Amino acid sequence: MKFIKDGFIGAPNGSIYPIVFSAGEECPEELLLAAVEKGFIDQGKQSDGKQGNLLDPHQSGEDKTTE
Repeated sequence: MKFIKDGFIGAPNGSIYPIVFSAGEECPEELLLAAVEKGFIDQGKQSDGKQGNLLDPHQSGEDKTTE
């Protein structure tokens, strides 16, 4: 697993509500691709396509779910 360089809010697969992931924590595999794309992790491997929802707490007023 890759470590998070900046905190974010995400809902891993199987979770109804999003949780806060802090800098220095390990990123769940299902959020890895989205976290890399949003710049929360420097480099990452491609995931298996099973991706949860990722929200950016640093930007407000817009829907930040991944597609």
